[in-house]
Amino acid sequence: MFVRSMFSCTCLSLILASSPLAGDDLDIDMVMDRKEQEASGIDRMTPPERQSFERWLNTWTRHVVQQAPTYHPSMSLSAWVGGWPGYLKPRPIPKAEAAKERKEANQTIFRNKGGATIELKDGSVWNITAIDQPIAQFWARGQRITIVKNQRDIVRQYQLLNEERHEQVGGIRARPANPEGQRAADSPAYFRGASVIDSITPDGITITLLSGDVWIVAPTGQQLVQATWTTHDRIRIERSTDAAYRYRLVNLDSGDAVLGNPPNKEINPSYYQQ
Repeated sequence: MFVRSMFSCTCLSLILASSPLAGDDLDIDMVMDRKEQEASGIDRMTPPERQSFERWLNTWTRHVVQQAPTYHPSMSLSAWVGGWPGYLKPRPIPKAEAAKERKEANQTIFRNKGGATIELKDGSVWNITAIDQPIAQFWARGQRITIVKNQRDIVRQYQLLNEERHEQVGGIRARPANPEGQRAADSPAYFRGASVIDSITPDGITITLLSGDVWIVAPTGQQLVQATWTTHDRIRIERSTDAAYRYRLVNLDSGDAVLGNPPNKEINPSYYQQ
């Protein structure tokens, strides 16, 4: 459907080539109906993503307008676009870069910050598309990820497939892999003052620390604790701004955080930051 929509954009652009509207800006609603937007996922874009796509659409249309005189019905679209001047074409991916992408295509999760940012063991960091973050937030450390470049989507430049959960999300690469093929070790300061988890109840509701302190996890975080937290994880306890759950438990090993309360009002102040 997305390819057909782009073909429709191209045909529309050819029509506009001889029209005074060629200089006007286009928005998605002008070239795709609701069903096409739903089928391609464009209707689920955030406003910034939609604006980015519309900027690409305008640039593409102007290129088509400029090259319209060179088109002939006997030509395939790929052959026609392939004959455009080099400055209009996307930058080809160098072989070395393509090889590097293949190498990092199959990696395992090292840290997952609430589904928004996923760090892999090779040191690469991936920002997950906002609409896919509710899916990615439950991806746990050690799960294998297959990464495929998405040639047809300028917003979700890559597709990340979780082989264990059989789920897929889109995203962009925020940081390339470490040249040595493995992420650098965390600074000891990162874990300074952390508390260690001794046990977690199977329902993810109660967390007990090695110190003996007990924490009750807010309902919004219980599934996350079940999916991604383990014993011996190191957590930092901070004050929160939530009216019902006054503390924030940050898991320094998994990268995510949940709200919580002690079962009583007494809590060792050394466990949280003032």
